[in-house]
Amino acid sequence: MSHLYQKHIILILFCFGIIFTGCAKQPKSENFFFSSQKKLQATHHWEILVKDLVSEMKKSKQLKFALGHEVSIVPSDNSSFTRAFRSCLTTYLVNSGVQVNDKYDGTKIDWSLQLVEHKTDRGPDPYPGSFSMAYALEYGVYKVWKNSSRVTPGLMASAVALDIAAQAVNLDTTKVPGSEIIINFSVLDKQNILLYRKSDVYYINGLDKSHYCFSADLPYKKAVTKKYMVSE
Repeated sequence: MSHLYQKHIILILFCFGIIFTGCAKQPKSENFFFSSQKKLQATHHWEILVKDLVSEMKKSKQLKFALGHEVSIVPSDNSSFTRAFRSCLTTYLVNSGVQVNDKYDGTKIDWSLQLVEHKTDRGPDPYPGSFSMAYALEYGVYKVWKNSSRVTPGLMASAVALDIAAQAVNLDTTKVPGSEIIINFSVLDKQNILLYRKSDVYYINGLDKSHYCFSADLPYKKAVTKKYMVSE
């Protein structure tokens, strides 16, 4: 086979590759860049949510006037999350100088929760560079131990390095939870105009779903239906 003939074959195959690639009907899937997401698995985490929410609301210029008057907290379901969140929110608001009542005729704080359950396998996602980091740390433990002139500093340095290595490996082996919740926070004025909005997504343990009451996202007050009796 001549050299020129080989070039023609390569050129034809290259052209066919371009044609088939260009005619592909479905785009290839591509993962997002690596990111992390917090997991709610203790009542202390709910308290942290309250602290962050109150802190952000107090910094908001739009809410400065609204929080200067009486505020009511709308959600009233009996779920563990709502009872704890409502209690903590009332405490932090009052301690921040905000007056809280239950009249619902002024500024209102409301929230909703949506459950998202994934049916596909949620295996561990490798943390970028974590394995190489772990191996390097394990080697570092050996070097620190070997080169230490005193036993105690060597033990302390080794323990710290092993702890970091263990955390790095744990990121690679922990299975991603299959349940997530979306929490939407809303602050409305007495005309039910939305003044503030915050949405957050968290992982939860599948067995902890009963802690939450999943409610519709309604950033407005439900219409009140009145019944009238007409007599002749």
